[in-house]
Amino acid sequence: MLLDDAHGDFGKIPVARLVDHILAVTEDADWPVRKAALAALSRRYGFAVRDGLAVTRSPARGAVLGEYRTGRAAQGTSKDSARPYVTALVSLAPLRTSCGCSDFLRSSLGLCKHGLVVLEHLARSNALAKADGRRTREPKAPRLSWDPVHPPRASDDRLLRVRYESVGGARSPTGFRGATPDAATLADASKRLRFINRLRRALADGALVGDPAVLRLLDEEHARHPSSRGRSRARPRHEVPREPPPKALSVSGPRGRALSLPRAPAARRRHGARQDHAGHRRVPRAPRAGLASAGS
Repeated sequence: MLLDDAHGDFGKIPVARLVDHILAVTEDADWPVRKAALAALSRRYGFAVRDGLAVTRSPARGAVLGEYRTGRAAQGTSKDSARPYVTALVSLAPLRTSCGCSDFLRSSLGLCKHGLVVLEHLARSNALAKADGRRTREPKAPRLSWDPVHPPRASDDRLLRVRYESVGGARSPTGFRGATPDAATLADASKRLRFINRLRRALADGALVGDPAVLRLLDEEHARHPSSRGRSRARPRHEVPREPPPKALSVSGPRGRALSLPRAPAARRRHGARQDHAGHRRVPRAPRAGLASAGS
């Protein structure tokens, strides 16, 4: 059973809670998939222990549900110590988290190492056992959430899993059909970019509240849109820069006049036959002693 497989792999976190979560996110999957998902979650807990992650900020007034900030307990040696992540504990029954890290957006587990750090923190303080299963209190503004579980045979478009949660009967934003984005809007490149920009502006202005994963998702989708990349293409590290055109070489001609002659390309200056300024062919230099020739 999954309970037996998970025993001792998650520190103080109640194993039954994690097993219920795995069963929920793999509802239509068979046993090997569920076992692999639990093993993947166990590896993430190991990464959190290896990286020395801890909760550095908790919700106000001792609340259990809300946004946490995680980072390295020992600051100063790693680049990650200056890049903490915000992780929201949205619900305990069922377990629901949201994190701004890239793994949360890609794993389809609904939990990352930062979420496990939050659960461990609450379990050690006994707050997890005392907390009820209520969701976070209703926000004052409409909310955007994101479903991290990618259903089998569903679209690969991550924006289709954004969810709009209305407050006080507020209308859905432009580009939504009820609580979900309009697939036709997202299929059109220009409309898709306008949709992303509208949501980012609404979140920045406070007209919408977004889970940490939504903020990261919109930033990534905006950056990957063709019109957001700019006209200049970034050169890959392995790409050899093009050689500039040959510069003119000034020499003295008859009566002291300067003549402009094209400089030979660098490859021809270094290897092969050379020419003098009069155009006569010169014999290539022999390789120096001790250096292997090209054929050796």
